[in-house]
Amino acid sequence: MKIRIIPYHTLAIVLKQYGEDLLTASPLSSLYAHEVAYGVRTVQGMRVIKPWMGNFQQLQQLARLVETLHKIDYPYAPIWLSTLDGAAFVATTGHRYYVTDWVQGTPFVPTRDTCNAVGLALAKLHQLTASPPIKAVPHPHNRNQNRPVTQPHPTFWLQQLEKRAALFQKDCVRVCKDTTVTGTWFRAHGPACQQMTRQGLMRLAQPQVKRHLHQEWNHPYWLHGDITIPNIVQVGSNVVLLDWDRAHPGSPATELAKALANVCGFSPDLMANFMRGYTEFRPLPRAERLATVACLHLPWEAWNGLRKLFRGQPAPELPPLRQSWSVRLEGLAWARQWAASAELS
Repeated sequence: MKIRIIPYHTLAIVLKQYGEDLLTASPLSSLYAHEVAYGVRTVQGMRVIKPWMGNFQQLQQLARLVETLHKIDYPYAPIWLSTLDGAAFVATTGHRYYVTDWVQGTPFVPTRDTCNAVGLALAKLHQLTASPPIKAVPHPHNRNQNRPVTQPHPTFWLQQLEKRAALFQKDCVRVCKDTTVTGTWFRAHGPACQQMTRQGLMRLAQPQVKRHLHQEWNHPYWLHGDITIPNIVQVGSNVVLLDWDRAHPGSPATELAKALANVCGFSPDLMANFMRGYTEFRPLPRAERLATVACLHLPWEAWNGLRKLFRGQPAPELPPLRQSWSVRLEGLAWARQWAASAELS
């Protein structure tokens, strides 16, 4: 998705409310989208201007999270700037924007040490911001609704996963009739993708996992919501997590599974170091390990990629899925062993 292009004079108007003068600006991209933010140079230094794409309540919720992170001296997030009036964001030309400091670092490269650092950063986020003062309510995670972003009730969430799995099974049958590269690949590996889906759903349905998910729903944790390599910057031996727009209360298991896939690329060695960094600060009970491994089994790239394909949209998830298939199988085997080791600890 490509968001609207922000005119230069609009960026200048935004910065004026922060008491800064715009000199230059250039667009920034995320993993799957272009021009999601702007890197700008002002007389005072480098900044990032982010157009807000959600509703007002969601932006207020994010601003409260940022305030909490500042209060606890969380070192893994950019500094969110305040306007001359002390506001966390501005509204102009019918849209809202917020501004953060530019993080001076280098692009993230997954290694044992850097994955360990990301694990520690997420552990501190989850542990130090547990039980936010925003009550979760049982409705779909829909960013277009005029309400704060909350986690769905576990029962509803599992039902939605089952519907997605049924839809994916139909998509597999359909794509296997194609003579394209994607069709050929799914004829060979589609059954394994469906088996992964069944394993993930069965693990999530285990009584101890369901109890754990219900407990988290009543006392949720703050999640970053979009842990991908482009959203991480290395600063010396430390890391900084960028783009907090998808932050919301929820279950750490879902975020850990995404990080193990997106950041570690299913590499058993990197996954082990990531989880070592995480569990040294926030040890995980057996039920939470099982929930993490269950979420990791769900082939989101295949689910989302085929849906986009049949809607006539680009599906950038599919090529990485094909290329990383063998290491994914190795990573899932490691994850199952890691979860089982909780019984012995």
